[in-house]
Amino acid sequence: MDGVKERSDKLFKKNLIAFIEKSPHIYDRVRQHQLTSTLVYDEDEQPDINREGTLLFGGRAKEYAEEQINKFIDYPTHIAVQEPKSGYLDRYGNPLLKKVLDRAKASDIKFSGGLPRDDAFFAVIFGIGLGYHIDRLIDMWSPVIVHFIEPDIDQFYHSLRVYPWYKLLQRQSDIGGRVMISFESHPNAVTANIEWVMRHYCPPGLDGTPCFVYADKETANKTVENIIQNAATIIAGLGFLFDECLMLKNTYLNLRTTLSKFFRRTKACDVDTPIFVVGAGPSLDSDIEFIQENAQKAIIISTGSALRSLLINGITPDFHIEIENIHVYSSINELRRSFDLSKICLVVPTSIDHHIIDFFDNILFYYRHSTPAFPLFGLKTENVLTTPGPLVVNASFSFAIDLGGKNIYLLGTDFGSRGNGRDHAKDNVLYTEDAIVGYTRQYGYKVPANFSGDFHASHDFFWGLKAIRETILFHGQGRNFFNCSDGALVDGAKPTRTETLKLQGSVKKKNRDLKRIRKRQNILTADEFDIAWKDDDLRSEINVFADKLLFVFKDIKSFENNRYLVEYMRIAGRDMRPGEAILAADHIPLAISVIFRGTMDIILISIRYYLTRLENEEKVEVFREIVAQELAVAIEKMRSDALDIINNPTQIIPKKAGGEWDENDFIQEANYTWGNTSRNTDCPCGSGKRYKHCHGNDA
Repeated sequence: MDGVKERSDKLFKKNLIAFIEKSPHIYDRVRQHQLTSTLVYDEDEQPDINREGTLLFGGRAKEYAEEQINKFIDYPTHIAVQEPKSGYLDRYGNPLLKKVLDRAKASDIKFSGGLPRDDAFFAVIFGIGLGYHIDRLIDMWSPVIVHFIEPDIDQFYHSLRVYPWYKLLQRQSDIGGRVMISFESHPNAVTANIEWVMRHYCPPGLDGTPCFVYADKETANKTVENIIQNAATIIAGLGFLFDECLMLKNTYLNLRTTLSKFFRRTKACDVDTPIFVVGAGPSLDSDIEFIQENAQKAIIISTGSALRSLLINGITPDFHIEIENIHVYSSINELRRSFDLSKICLVVPTSIDHHIIDFFDNILFYYRHSTPAFPLFGLKTENVLTTPGPLVVNASFSFAIDLGGKNIYLLGTDFGSRGNGRDHAKDNVLYTEDAIVGYTRQYGYKVPANFSGDFHASHDFFWGLKAIRETILFHGQGRNFFNCSDGALVDGAKPTRTETLKLQGSVKKKNRDLKRIRKRQNILTADEFDIAWKDDDLRSEINVFADKLLFVFKDIKSFENNRYLVEYMRIAGRDMRPGEAILAADHIPLAISVIFRGTMDIILISIRYYLTRLENEEKVEVFREIVAQELAVAIEKMRSDALDIINNPTQIIPKKAGGEWDENDFIQEANYTWGNTSRNTDCPCGSGKRYKHCHGNDA
């Protein structure tokens, strides 16, 4: 046995050195871990893990691994995306996909359904054990990013003496990939971690991801169920180039001329005053009296269109949150005519609709970490909200946490509808005469209700619910959350009727806490703005980024397996290790990559779907040539439009005070701005289909 120990010690050291170099955060977890088990060997020198006298694998570690692999082969589990169709991308993606599919049809190219035929980009492996299953799975899938889920750190620790991790780490590094290891055990936390890895590194790589279950089947099965249910949200909200350009223009207009105050978040939990996060749901009506009674001893955060309901009932919130980069003007303009907004602190991202800024005397900005302004102005993490979206109520809730709240109450945050009557409080701005009506929600997700009965969420509300649950899970330690809304259940927030509450607090304590909050801010001066916003550098980097994309996608050999996605991940600045330092010289390149990558993501998700499902192998190069040519056309159009940010940074969508949508309001990606569209005309989305066969069919 001395020889076994010597070999395992040598392997252990070699593996640790590899993790120090490739994944130092994983090494830190191992270094700090206290073992509760021992690695043992039988007389045949076969290893097992002894925990309190029990062998975890019963002396059959190798056999067990083979059995699990064979089960997967017989009953595989993969994550797949739905077939993409033109009409559901953006102004660049819709015509590209239409032309690609039309040219493919003309060339008699056919596609199959089912799973992708090429190698996986991601692979998710639940359980490490002693590592006997790993190499065979890697050979089977050839993934770029391998994500292990192992809540029992002992097993990973012992595997360092059995499995050559250093070889896997080097293999993944050589192909531009990663080895990720997560040690969470709660299914919701595991789900969030897997989804973050997919969105952060390469959303187009989601399709066809294999999920292999080696151990902890209960957690694994629940996680896979969550991911399949959430598959649409993993690739939702990636952004459009038009949106990113508008947000950067808004940032330019909002910050360029004055001292700009930025909210500075805290990890402390030191605000004793109760905090009300007030949403615009219909259950707000029944809780207005409670808010009135406690307004002097609670910090009130108004959320989006909830502001009118509060003001009309004599409640002036302390903070008001907006997040949209467009079409906020009409509702705020209507309110400022009737109410004094000077006492309200407006808390908004730098990308907020510029037209509303002059209506408030006190403004706190923050950066949205998924927008180009965040890297452009220095990646200041203290000036971002923990979870700034997808909905405005997520931003309000995050703000309540980030300002140091201990006791946070949700009021009117319904997240959906009961399927009858209104889906907003009765005094909401949407019910006023000149209200601008955006898209109409479809409440197709049945979710648990907070108190009783059935409740239904739309796609965006379902996504928002998921985000608020994860915010509580990861950032709610040491705080108390109370859901007083008669809407959807929020995991982690205690269902609480307002009539049962007797709040502690006073005007004095509230003013003391507000004073502390106001001290938590940074200033961005006009000079600092000029240092970050350099026209020539921004213009140059846009051209560099577009040229890099063209270099990869014009070469049809790039489309072999996942090479093009690896190169795209690198160009888009997504190939950095967790915690890796970002140099000042990278700020502008990262900002430009954010402008492009949302549209590129949705285009590549669609293109990869068809690239990996070709039926006639003899047509592979023909189809790749078609894809390369159409991508080049789209990239050049994107380049031109991105340069317009620098050439015309003050040209934004005109403000709209109310009324019907007309040609001046038209936004290609927002079908609610199209006005009355004839069913037999081309769909305004750019899909090339008639309206009645595209968005008109949905309507």
